[in-house]
Amino acid sequence: MINNNPRSYVNTCIIGNNDKESLGLGSISNQNMLNQILDIPPIHTISCTSYGTFLLDFDGNVWSFGSNTLGQLGLGHNKNVNIPTKIEDLNDIQQISCGCCAFGYFLAKDSQSKIFAAGANYYGQLGMAVYNGDLKNTGNINP
Repeated sequence: MINNNPRSYVNTCIIGNNDKESLGLGSISNQNMLNQILDIPPIHTISCTSYGTFLLDFDGNVWSFGSNTLGQLGLGHNKNVNIPTKIEDLNDIQQISCGCCAFGYFLAKDSQSKIFAAGANYYGQLGMAVYNGDLKNTGNINP
């Protein structure tokens, strides 16, 4: 029998450098073997920066963890987070993307084509006039 339900067999595993708490395992030790991230729903999409990770689950929720010095995790503060934390201000999200440069930022698009952004905006990469580390709605995308 073929299982056509991707939610029933999805595990999220991670490996690598963890000095900025970016692996979501609740520790800061580097990992040289795959480790499953526990206590999260099945994940549809993963997007990473140099020091942060974003997970999009099948229900349209976004989870983030890692370095957050610029507010790029979208959690409303700028403290590092070492476990997956749901971004409460986002729901019905369909796509996520991250900026991986020295200035971290995060973008999400919901089912109404609204774009949300968080993190550094030093060069206008969030599409806003001024920097603000809080999660902000940049407006609708016109087709």
